[in-house]
Amino acid sequence: MNIAKISIIAIFIIERVGRRPLMLWCALGMGVTMVLLAGLYIETSDNGNSAAQAVSVLCLFVFNCFL
Repeated sequence: MNIAKISIIAIFIIERVGRRPLMLWCALGMGVTMVLLAGLYIETSDNGNSAAQAVSVLCLFVFNCFL
């Protein structure tokens, strides 16, 4: 995909939904992923759970999707 096409799609989404609702939903999503990440960190540091480590990495990627 071309960068210009992605930018045009983003502009239409921003214009249709609005800046404030997008900001609030993204902030909520980022907060939820950080809470999950903190809980998984506690789980990982206590007993070295490898599944929690994998989900922690996934949470970091999800967090970056909300930026």
